[in-house]
Amino acid sequence: MRSTNVVQAQFEQICEEQYLPMSDGTQLKILTSKLQQTILENSYSTQYTLMLIPGWGTIVPSWDDFLMEAAQRFNIVYLETREKDSSILGKHTHSNMDRNAQDIQEVIEFLNVSQKQLILVGSCFGANSIAYGLMRNRFSPLMNVFIGPQLRFPLPWYGRFLIPIAPYWMFYFFRPILRFWLRYFQTTDKKQAQKYIRIINEADPKKWKKVGKAVYFEEFSSIFPQINQFIYVIGEGNDKMHKASDSLRIAQMLPKSEFVMMESNAETHSAMMAKTIAGLISQLQITEKRQ
Repeated sequence: MRSTNVVQAQFEQICEEQYLPMSDGTQLKILTSKLQQTILENSYSTQYTLMLIPGWGTIVPSWDDFLMEAAQRFNIVYLETREKDSSILGKHTHSNMDRNAQDIQEVIEFLNVSQKQLILVGSCFGANSIAYGLMRNRFSPLMNVFIGPQLRFPLPWYGRFLIPIAPYWMFYFFRPILRFWLRYFQTTDKKQAQKYIRIINEADPKKWKKVGKAVYFEEFSSIFPQINQFIYVIGEGNDKMHKASDSLRIAQMLPKSEFVMMESNAETHSAMMAKTIAGLISQLQITEKRQ
């Protein structure tokens, strides 16, 4: 297992790191923190656990501003999914979207987190993994937040055909093309482009191939109408990779949802996003008290 993150996020300095065994022999890394301080007069937030399922290949520093703000309001669980460099994949594991959803379920059960006090937040691939779990009734949290969910895994057309059949080492030849595609066709923000390029640079090709080939061709539109729980869907206004129009369409597919538009990918990964979620929880508590 390689360690390629040169710069450590602030959250990584305050959290506890551990590996959890999954039922198929895989081990996944989680980062957890207990509430650092209550910054609101109302101490409601000490009751809740926020579990973040980040996007494909995402590194912790991408979420640092969000996590540091959220850690002042909630207990935190950050799950590094199977395609991440940190995972230790079982020899006979079969990775697909339902397996990702089962991982989330097993982490919740292992940590004994009360689902009545659980906020599940997923970004892109992470949101779709949560969606599968909700469709299968694997968990039923208090609140679900989908940030930039996808109708289909974002890849250039040739990638869908080459990745499943090409040997993993060919990734190194295609990496410059992926960097070019991300920089000039999938982002308008320089910082976001740098973040994606770092993800590509630090990718583990073997894991990306093993985990990714099960989802690269999958259409996700059929799962959203089958979810009966309420979902907050967050659109990322100027993000080309996670199109706001797709997020809005997904919100419309969901039987119970509310669509919230934010300005950019950077804003959805910022302290503002954590404050927005805290505000939604506060509104939920007020509604419950009135009932």
